[in-house]
Amino acid sequence: MKVNELRYDNIVMYDDDYWSINAIDGSSDEVDLYNEDHVSGLDVYALSPISITDELLEIMGFKRMPLSSVKRYYCNQTLFYIQFYKNEWYVYGYKYYPNGFKYLHELQNIFFFLTGKELEIKLKNLL
Repeated sequence: MKVNELRYDNIVMYDDDYWSINAIDGSSDEVDLYNEDHVSGLDVYALSPISITDELLEIMGFKRMPLSSVKRYYCNQTLFYIQFYKNEWYVYGYKYYPNGFKYLHELQNIFFFLTGKELEIKLKNLL
């Protein structure tokens, strides 16, 4: 992972657990993390991205679109949906984001870019 891909509250994996980004130091590629604990000054390269799965989408409140032969999910908070195509997710609908993505932190960033709101994810729901 690169530090410029991350934003405050992005969720990542560290030491086989889910953590939220609490602070980012772009000059040194270090981040602070929190869940019920806190880690400071961690090198960003020690983090792992979280792959988007059907289960993860449902935990975050996305609903699978019925009668669809492809993986297509929508969120009640938006006017767009995401669809799985050629091993990546893409955004379709009212607003469009042309690049494919695979990871939770990317979905969080795209959601904010398109809506101006944070995608609310409670760490305790992921555990």
